[in-house]
Amino acid sequence: MRGPDTASSCRSLASVRLDFVVPAPLAWRSGGTVYDERLAAALAAAGADVRITSAEGAWPVGSSADRARLGALIREIADDGGGRLIVDGLVGLGCPGEIAGARRAGLDVWLLVQMLISEWPGGERPGAKWPGAEWPGGERPSGEILAAPGRHAALESAALAAASGAITPSSTTASEVLRRYGVVAAVARPGVDRAPIAHGSEPPRIVCFAALMPSKRQLALLDALRGLADLPWTAELVGSDRADPEYARAVREAASAPPLRGRVRIAGELRGEAFEAAWDAADLSVLASASETFGLVVVESLARGVPAIVPAGTGAEEALGLSRRGGAGLAGAGLAEAGLAEAGLAGAGLAGAGLAGAACRFAGDVGAASDAVTVLRSWLTNPVLRSQWLAIARAARPVLPGWNATARAVLAAVGPS
Repeated sequence: MRGPDTASSCRSLASVRLDFVVPAPLAWRSGGTVYDERLAAALAAAGADVRITSAEGAWPVGSSADRARLGALIREIADDGGGRLIVDGLVGLGCPGEIAGARRAGLDVWLLVQMLISEWPGGERPGAKWPGAEWPGGERPSGEILAAPGRHAALESAALAAASGAITPSSTTASEVLRRYGVVAAVARPGVDRAPIAHGSEPPRIVCFAALMPSKRQLALLDALRGLADLPWTAELVGSDRADPEYARAVREAASAPPLRGRVRIAGELRGEAFEAAWDAADLSVLASASETFGLVVVESLARGVPAIVPAGTGAEEALGLSRRGGAGLAGAGLAEAGLAEAGLAGAGLAGAGLAGAACRFAGDVGAASDAVTVLRSWLTNPVLRSQWLAIARAARPVLPGWNATARAVLAAVGPS
């Protein structure tokens, strides 16, 4: 699956219609939502005739009625002269029958895999009831198979097989799609909007931008912060509490109990000036997620010159890796290695050399021990390490990719072969 060179793709698609099916807005703003919005805008700016349609439904998979509406929506696009269709994976990966139907209707269909639905939080509960789905060739798994823990994987495997191709926001996810399903996916990494350098706070402010939900593991972050109660710092968790109200309550209770009481603010979802103010006060951003396709918030952090700590073994390491290409170059790598050695972290297996931050394990990870506590303590107590991470983050700002690069990658993938 090879596309043409980027320049010729942009020229050839300047007057070509590109339909984009996205899930109807969630109750909270996610990285996936931002990616869809910014990609659509960048595609239009690149000259494509972009037409966005929201698909209502309890995705992934949805009910029989949800999938029927999706099928009708796709038929309308085909009847209206559509040719190229991008479907957000949250909608399309659970609907292989509808993807196959789109192909039969003459559409080239590309699945935008921002995350595999087999990793969808809470989506693999054994024994849960699962609606039937029409499959390519008219085949459909039995109810027993659909109720098995691997039902999401079976659906997304069939959907990827039915599609014209796949696009992912990271090499990490592309590698996983290839490993699991033998599908070669194009990579269109998220861009970033330019932002002012954060001023930071005194004492240092640690921020976590993510909806309050179990997969984002704010409780693991709070567990690490409890181990740092002897040091000066404050923290702010920014993200919707509507994604999982029960988990949000647990986070609030943990943050209001000693020794975190008065030091951790649960801000909820912020927009506009309040959102920018939260970033401006930040000295370090932290993600503790169980999985991340890429971690758009990491790039947003770098855009403000704020170093980041990310969960090891996830796509967020790829996002943090963009800081390696900053103006600090090899000098930045050397400085970071020296800082890790001085902090007692050399040889600890942390992704830190040359980066504006580090990857580490959090509570609940295999072999986590006090990994996150160790890294955070080193950052809080070692001014040399802090200044090095800060220098590398600021050096990376001017060379971070914009959303125009994301659009070019998508256009190259879906362009005429």
